[in-house]
Amino acid sequence: MSSSASQPAHTSTWLKVLEGGIWLLLGLSLLADPAATTEAVVKLMGVFLIALGFYLFAEIFIGSLDIGWGWLVAGGLFSVVSGLLTINNPTTVAIISASTLAIIVSSCVIVLGVILLMSGGGVLGAIAGGAVIIFGIFMLFNPLGTMVALPIIGGILSLVAGIAIIARALRSRGAAPA
Repeated sequence: MSSSASQPAHTSTWLKVLEGGIWLLLGLSLLADPAATTEAVVKLMGVFLIALGFYLFAEIFIGSLDIGWGWLVAGGLFSVVSGLLTINNPTTVAIISASTLAIIVSSCVIVLGVILLMSGGGVLGAIAGGAVIIFGIFMLFNPLGTMVALPIIGGILSLVAGIAIIARALRSRGAAPA
């Protein structure tokens, strides 16, 4: 009984450790060679889009989704074409995606700065809010610098996530009842 009861928990633990390991590898890759890793991730996204497109085409005949066939054809075509464009032009897609993300992130940083500024934190709150607003404006008007920094920040966050996921999985395994 104990072997069958502990088997799902054991499998789940090692799947989480595997997930954490993948995050660690992604983080190390992004830090070691941000351009090549970003290109590889973008190409992988293209493969995913093509697979999604074929899945949507198959759904026309399977019928397990409650969506009209016109939407499935449109979604399938859009996904396959987007995937092919992504695979054939990964650098362009990465630049467009990164620049769009840079604009979104910098806008969020500016809003956060305004919130800090208006939150009534006294002089220190005003200084922090002003600094965050200036940083957000720098990011907004320097999207190239922001785009260069995003893979490095992503690498650091991936490393942290990988370590945290592995630590949590191993800690929960040790805390499981015997």
